Amino acid sequence: MLSVLAKPLHLDAAVEVLQRKITSANFSVTLSMMKGPGDGELTLHAFVQPPSGELQRYSVSGSSKDPTSLIVAMANKLAYELMPYRLATYIYATGLKGEVGALERAEQVAQRALTENKELQQGAAVDMASRRVMLHNALGLIDLVKGNAEAAARHLDEARRVPTPWSTPHAIVAANQAFVALSRKDAAQARRFLHEAKALRSMPYSHHFDNDLRVLEALLLWAEGKPQEADKLLEYGVGEAIREAPSYYRSRIAIQQGRAAAAAELERQATVSAPMAQFHPDLAQAAFWLDPPTGTLVRRRR
Repeated sequence: MLSVLAKPLHLDAAVEVLQRKITSANFSVTLSMMKGPGDGELTLHAFVQPPSGELQRYSVSGSSKDPTSLIVAMANKLAYELMPYRLATYIYATGLKGEVGALERAEQVAQRALTENKELQQGAAVDMASRRVMLHNALGLIDLVKGNAEAAARHLDEARRVPTPWSTPHAIVAANQAFVALSRKDAAQARRFLHEAKALRSMPYSHHFDNDLRVLEALLLWAEGKPQEADKLLEYGVGEAIREAPSYYRSRIAIQQGRAAAAAELERQATVSAPMAQFHPDLAQAAFWLDPPTGTLVRRRR
């Protein structure tokens, strides 16, 4: 499936990691290109065998002069039909990087999947429940980026109510709820959500989730009036791939404490690390910088 979808959808490594960790379903896909139905046309058939259930066939037709466009069309069709979370997350990520209209398209994909995909609505399997959790999570993040924190909180609450025996998706949602609580200057609620995220995290869904939770805890300490403890915790973020956020927040703490030279050096480190930073679009931390003392959110540049 990845060989069909990855190239035309330009899926980066982070999104592939997300899908592998959020759903355990594996699909077998066979493609067949045939002439017709009209002159100068080709039809691409995809035969998809899910891990359980009947063989499914999908077809797209187009000009024989541009067979590559049929591959792209099929990739989008299969992504929406079989992996709407992956597609919504990818489109949302392009929105964070500045693509016009991407947030609206991601929202449409997620909402349509939750309302029209009967298998997704009715499936009781772990992977189906996990996808529902993450689709609601995606809608919450989209609302947050669009400036509607109340709607974001509602979607995150909805994600929490989806029963699933796999706890990692709920850990991701809890981490986002903690971040939203910090933006509301509700440190007590953020502490409860962070504790829940740590408790529910049954496996590392990405290589750097522990670092994301550490940064979140540091922000909470800062919000609780303990900037020195926050700074000490952020020192543990080592390695270029995970240094950007710790270095940035340490620079803000240094500014608050009047340590201008240290702040400048830490900001330089954050800038140098930014191009190599791991980007996990299903976390609110990937979209915003947070100022804990004021609760102010500022969009991160991607």
